[in-house]
Amino acid sequence: MKAKALVLAAAVMLVMAPAAMAEETTLEVDPAVVMSILMFAGLGGGAITVASVTQLLKKTLKVEGGLAVLVSAGVSVAATAIVLIIASTFTILALIGYSVAVFGAANGYYKIKNK
Repeated sequence: MKAKALVLAAAVMLVMAPAAMAEETTLEVDPAVVMSILMFAGLGGGAITVASVTQLLKKTLKVEGGLAVLVSAGVSVAATAIVLIIASTFTILALIGYSVAVFGAANGYYKIKNK
């Protein structure tokens, strides 16, 4: 199972690399955008966060360890794509850059600080 996940991740990287290289080569990650991705308003005004969706999926799917990290990464990428598409700022480079930042912040790997 782990080998299939690694092969899938490598295939996605190989597919996305040429598209990312054809775009703008610099990206400044805005902490305000990262925070808006981490917490966006749900239906009825309730807050839906990347962390809460991730926890819900991990419990529902009963995954742990490496698979839980993949679930978290998938939720981070999906939330980032949704926000970037709504904001009309979607590019492959922005998707990759903001997804990494959102994934790291959602999992506590580092803190996003506003200047």
